[in-house]
Amino acid sequence: MQPSAEAIAPTGQSVPERLSYPVPETAMLIGLSTRSVWTLVDTGELPSFKSSGRRLVALDDIKAYIAAKVEAERLARAAAADAA
Repeated sequence: MQPSAEAIAPTGQSVPERLSYPVPETAMLIGLSTRSVWTLVDTGELPSFKSSGRRLVALDDIKAYIAAKVEAERLARAAAADAA
């Protein structure tokens, strides 16, 4: 399946789909504040790299971060259901 040309951020703004995004655009894609994404980057929870003086986050790392959060939520719900 071919990726779409654009992704729609929660704010309704259109963000072109690229291989990597600066922190503010990453925040829009994930639906978090820019400060929260900087915290994730600073702690290493969300991998990033510098290119031409800009801090970027790879699209694959954004997707992996979201997938890990979804899986953690799924496991927590399953554990709660088993405990009940």
